[in-house]
Amino acid sequence: MADTYNPILSREEIGRWRLFQQRPVPDPGTALVFSGEGQPLLTIKQGQRGPTSGEIVWGKYNLLYKVDMTEHPLSFQSNIPCATDAFDFHTEVKFICSVREPEMIVRRNVTDVRQFLEPLIVEVMRSISRNYKVEESEVAERQISNRVKQEIYDAGFQLNRFVLTLSLEQEVRERIREKKRIQDTTEIEKTKIKSQIELEEQAQKLAMQRQQFELELMKVKIDFYSPMLQAGNWQMLAMQLAQNPQDIAVVVEEINRQKQIDREHQMKMLKMLLDEDALEGSQISEVGKRVLQGLIAMTEQYTPALGSSSANKSESKKTDSKIDEADNQIPKVTKPDFNYDEDE
Repeated sequence: MADTYNPILSREEIGRWRLFQQRPVPDPGTALVFSGEGQPLLTIKQGQRGPTSGEIVWGKYNLLYKVDMTEHPLSFQSNIPCATDAFDFHTEVKFICSVREPEMIVRRNVTDVRQFLEPLIVEVMRSISRNYKVEESEVAERQISNRVKQEIYDAGFQLNRFVLTLSLEQEVRERIREKKRIQDTTEIEKTKIKSQIELEEQAQKLAMQRQQFELELMKVKIDFYSPMLQAGNWQMLAMQLAQNPQDIAVVVEEINRQKQIDREHQMKMLKMLLDEDALEGSQISEVGKRVLQGLIAMTEQYTPALGSSSANKSESKKTDSKIDEADNQIPKVTKPDFNYDEDE
């Protein structure tokens, strides 16, 4: 591949052009550029009609340039900066060059294409490469190629098959590989953590749904057994628990809840009587004794596990008798007048 070439093939004086001399025509792959004092350049390309001898004479053209319009392969290498400190891009540039505007080449007297184009191309590459890091070489190549073609086109040349290769030093390549490895490892760890968080969130959601379901099921069971407890229907309760022994804990909890309600009710009654001074001195000790006995009776655990229907019936009767005994020992609020014998 040639290093450079001269696009101006020849320069001929035509000051003594004869009037009837044959007009010049461009050879294949060339263009003729006429130059005259005080006259604009006149370009004749292949296939175009040139000026007549009279036009050349009277137009005062005195120079004729023959310009090469064919394609020539060129190449060069250079180092350009990048956005990463202390590192450069090593560039290898290859392209096919041809003249697009012959009169512009003549006006600028371009006799060495590489000497003319290389500084221009390097300047464009450097202005763009500074915006990209070493690991962004592929993007930089595309941006530089598009920009270089436009700049060279405006300079009177045309580039075809422009190939730009940005290479990196061994140290830079190893640095990029290490950075890529770290990024991949970090991405994998992030994915693992994200998956773990999603699993934990799903587990928490399932736990909450299960807890909600258990609460709703507990409410259904309480609504089912509560009327039996309030009505003292121990036989039916025993039959249900014999078929569903897992519900014993629910029944025990409901009994304790009802006992707590009764206990609070008795305490409110006693407080009301004391606040209203409805008890005489002789009555306070006896009434208080009975109220406390009733509270103690209600705190006892009188609901053992029901193993069989006969045992459940016996325990149910004992429980009924204890509850009745406790209720009989509690004074009624509607009777403020208490008449108890001292020996009772």
